[in-house]
Amino acid sequence: MMYRWQTRLFLAFIVLVTILSVCGCCCCSLSGPGTGRFVLIDRYTNVTANIINGSDPLPTPITSVKYDFDNSTKKLWLLFSPDFYQHYPGLKVFYGDTAWAHGHGDVDFGGHSDYSLISQLPYESRDVEITDVKGNGTVIFKYRDIDIVLAPGQSWSGDAYATIESAMGRNGTVSLNVTRVDTFTNYGLLDAFSVTG
Repeated sequence: MMYRWQTRLFLAFIVLVTILSVCGCCCCSLSGPGTGRFVLIDRYTNVTANIINGSDPLPTPITSVKYDFDNSTKKLWLLFSPDFYQHYPGLKVFYGDTAWAHGHGDVDFGGHSDYSLISQLPYESRDVEITDVKGNGTVIFKYRDIDIVLAPGQSWSGDAYATIESAMGRNGTVSLNVTRVDTFTNYGLLDAFSVTG
């Protein structure tokens, strides 16, 4: 026959094992960002430039491409994959930002590709503020004072907006009329196994 303290210890052990089992199942069933998966949001900016004043602007350099996403295979290629794995625990959003410029006349091609690894919200970068990410991969953010909700698989394009900008030219300063159109795409939830380098 078991002593009373042994019975209590045995019951406490059973309760502890039950609690750990339930917590383990709950944790494994979570699929939201910060629990082993992250959301991929991609911003693509189409840039067009026209010369207003001056001539022969120097070409806009094309920076090295830092990421690429293949939507058919759901694979995310990164130029600096070790940096990704360092920030992966707790990662909520992979925010990609790509811009490609093309022009008319003497304006040459150029572009950039960059990304941010976001673990804390809200997150602000230039004219974008990401405020929330739902467990199903839906992202809530603000772009130039416009509230946007993007579910996985959805895209949103803003209106074209223009600025007058100066650039260096071979014969002095060149004035350009630069028009941009931003498109945001939510590629949904991914995990570390989808990342290659």
